[in-house]
Amino acid sequence: MIKPDHSPEYIRSLLDYDPESGIMVWKKGRRGGCKKGDVAGNKRKDGRWMIIVDFKHYLRSRLAWFHFYGKWPVADIDHKNLARDDDRIDNLREATRSQNLANREKKISNRSGYKGVSFDKSRGRWQSSISCDKKRKNLGRFNCPTAAYLAYCRAAKELHAEFARM
Repeated sequence: MIKPDHSPEYIRSLLDYDPESGIMVWKKGRRGGCKKGDVAGNKRKDGRWMIIVDFKHYLRSRLAWFHFYGKWPVADIDHKNLARDDDRIDNLREATRSQNLANREKKISNRSGYKGVSFDKSRGRWQSSISCDKKRKNLGRFNCPTAAYLAYCRAAKELHAEFARM
């Protein structure tokens, strides 16, 4: 996460940011064939937008935060609705890495269908666990995946508060 070498005023002199749409456009023509009014940046394979300013790559979400608030985010920028290309200011919030990781869907490799739930073959029961601040907490073993998921939901609300995604 590179901090810009420039002030918010300099970034604002180069880019217009629409907080309602989350889109940034160039105020002036730039190297690389960009014209005034062109949408700034390119969408990466992971869905995030990347903008190059003075030969440095920045995530659009971080530039939007800097442009809007006039300060660089301390840690991560979290997309509340999980849409990595939705950089509307109402969808962005500062987050620790742990909070950002809490606000995500269940893993693709999940076979239980529930976030935080897996099957313990050795015991023949459903296991529930949650992570917070790089520590994994076992929430217990249950006879059905729904009960394990309910335990996960209770813990997520307690540990992750507004960042909990269930």
